[in-house]
Amino acid sequence: MKKGFERWQLLALPKKLTLLGVGFLVSIGLIWMAFSGSTSANEGFVPADPIVSEHLLERVIEENYSQAGAKLERKSMLVQTVKSENKLFIFDLNNPNSCGRQGCLYVVYTADGKRVLSLYLKRSLLEDYPLFAVEKLAYGNDFPCLVVSQVEKKAVVSNRFCFSQGSFVPVNRQRQSRYNSN
Repeated sequence: MKKGFERWQLLALPKKLTLLGVGFLVSIGLIWMAFSGSTSANEGFVPADPIVSEHLLERVIEENYSQAGAKLERKSMLVQTVKSENKLFIFDLNNPNSCGRQGCLYVVYTADGKRVLSLYLKRSLLEDYPLFAVEKLAYGNDFPCLVVSQVEKKAVVSNRFCFSQGSFVPVNRQRQSRYNSN
């Protein structure tokens, strides 16, 4: 410790200021990352079959796939896991029969099998705007709020859904920015 202090005293003032500045910037960056308002929902969708219980997969298929006689391939289903006090699963059914002009069907289920949100969404987004983001703060509810981003008229619009009385409800809508879709 004494040697380190002696080395510090021997450094020229510009070097000391540079080292202090770099240390300050690194500290600010780490603090910002730790307390940022939202994160993407576990970095994207992955195949649901190895992650979600067979019982929950069957329930999702039964409740969201209504085409008579056709079978939804479980291996085509994708999921994002939202880890919070209570676990959520965001399903992308990833099937042409669950997509239309409004987009593709995405459903959110609790770990105990209750559907709490169902949306048709379009996948075309920029990398800076995840389809689903999770707010770290739960605002006193059982689950964190979900922020769903979509492209509308060359602008990214984010809709915040928060858990209330047994399901996720929209609480606000914000136009984030315009972008060029070249």
